[in-house]
Amino acid sequence: MRGAQPPIRLRPLKSESLYSEGEPIPGDYMDFVTAACPWCGARFQVPEPVLDAIAVCAAPIAGDQPPCLALPAVAWDEPHLLSECPRCGKLLRFNPFVVDNANHSTGAVTGAPEEWENDHA
Repeated sequence: MRGAQPPIRLRPLKSESLYSEGEPIPGDYMDFVTAACPWCGARFQVPEPVLDAIAVCAAPIAGDQPPCLALPAVAWDEPHLLSECPRCGKLLRFNPFVVDNANHSTGAVTGAPEEWENDHA
């Protein structure tokens, strides 16, 4: 039988911000809205009917309000936010808002979804 092991002592982690508040995270932005399928990992362009439904849901929100808090509860049940993954065909529900920080862009990512390297097979 082995002797008792001494307890492991962990040092507390120091929390540090990588970027200042309000500072854009470096990178490029797409020319179009994309999503990733949680089932198969495919990244694809969000269909226009879904974007139209999002625009209707988000229309009454002021630009400085966080949409996830400002939207009425019925917006989350909007049936036009349902779509299918173009690769695996599984049902997806989209949020009734889009996160778009393109006005902080340093450039745009181009190419069709089928050309993206991080698109899982």
